[in-house]
Amino acid sequence: MALMYKGVALSDERLSLIKELGKQRNIDYRYLLTQLWVETQWGTHPQAASARADNNWAGITWGSYVTWNPEVKKSKGLARPSNEGGHYIHYESVEDFLKDWVYLLRQGGNYVVDGAKTIEDYTRGLFVVGGAKADYAASGYEHYLNLMRQHFYAIFSKGEIDMTVSAEQVLKVARDHIGATKYGPIHKALVDRYNREHPLPLGYTLKYDDDWCDAFVTVVGILTKATHLIGRECGCERHIEIFKQLGIWIEDGRVKPEAGWIIIWNWDDVTQPNDGFADHIGFVESVSNGIITTIEGNTFKGGVSQVGRNTFKVGDGRIRGYAKPKYNSNSSAPMANETPSEEQSVKKHFICTINELRVFDKPSGSANIVDTIANGQVKNIDKVFRDGKYLWGSYISYAGDRRYTTLESADGQRKFVQIKDGYIDHATYKVDSDTIKVSETQKVGGQRNVELKSNEFELNGVVYVVNKKE
Repeated sequence: MALMYKGVALSDERLSLIKELGKQRNIDYRYLLTQLWVETQWGTHPQAASARADNNWAGITWGSYVTWNPEVKKSKGLARPSNEGGHYIHYESVEDFLKDWVYLLRQGGNYVVDGAKTIEDYTRGLFVVGGAKADYAASGYEHYLNLMRQHFYAIFSKGEIDMTVSAEQVLKVARDHIGATKYGPIHKALVDRYNREHPLPLGYTLKYDDDWCDAFVTVVGILTKATHLIGRECGCERHIEIFKQLGIWIEDGRVKPEAGWIIIWNWDDVTQPNDGFADHIGFVESVSNGIITTIEGNTFKGGVSQVGRNTFKVGDGRIRGYAKPKYNSNSSAPMANETPSEEQSVKKHFICTINELRVFDKPSGSANIVDTIANGQVKNIDKVFRDGKYLWGSYISYAGDRRYTTLESADGQRKFVQIKDGYIDHATYKVDSDTIKVSETQKVGGQRNVELKSNEFELNGVVYVVNKKE
């Protein structure tokens, strides 16, 4: 059966070929499919003449300095636009193009995409910032990443993965920050989290002294895995440009918004229409009887900058406009009160292999997100079960609460952790006469032939970094 997206069909034969080529090169075929859509919409974009005349779905240039697949016959194709110069490569068939293009992405070539575990890691590897010898696209990494995220999650939002995010999940995390004040520990953690997501917008490292309303919106998006829906910025006016790229910007402050929308203000104008420079940003929490309730970072209460609620009338003259993220409104994930099947008790631990693995208070993608597990962190689990979409793992937190996280997709094609038998003992160890304790939040490396430091030890081939016991 053909894969359909936005009315375009990709034949089962070509889909199977892309899967096989990706398998040969250790590249997730879904990332390949997404990139081919971004490039030419699987060869159907009206302006991609070479995709049809030359079977060149990626706009590859004839005479490029890179090493191509020597087994694929190529020739000079259509001329590129006059402002670019040169010609496209002509292929005898789309199948030849696919073989040549995936060869270009191979390990040891110009790009660093083999083995990528996330769409973000894959896209990063296409650019110099991720180790590539040259940038894949002239539009730049940030722009290309936004496109890749947007279409990846849209294409694969149903079926083998469920990466969509609801408005309520975003608002839940925003509410959890209410009361956090500037320079307090939560505010500092928020700024630090913003700065850990690279590349930083405009390359700017946010300071604790800076205005932080947009950083709050950005970090809420990061924590809920909604960056592909919201974007990342620390400047409101620049964020509007991202919203436009995502196709979610509404340049009209008079409309009645919905919960989960992002609201932007221009304080210099009090009448509609208001199209002045953007000054402030936040989330719409609810709308009732013509009153909008918002959650905002860097709002002032009693002269103190903090995360807090405010209210505005629908159509308030200071409202510049809204972004309407493409949240998942019809999630097929199990409801929070549904019980997954095939539950069994286990004695295992896992090592997280993605940037941020979400932790829920119930075994459901629509449940509350209560924590995240960073790449390399270790957790013991005592239960596993399946719900038709995921293999779930469960453990008891330090606070004594039952917690749940996804370990891999039901078909095993998308893995979020590396599962190992047995528990990691968090008891006390002796190293060089110093008493130390393994921290449950410590990162685990996998390096070989390394010299162990005084606060490291090796267990079953894994080097553990440990903290001294207090």
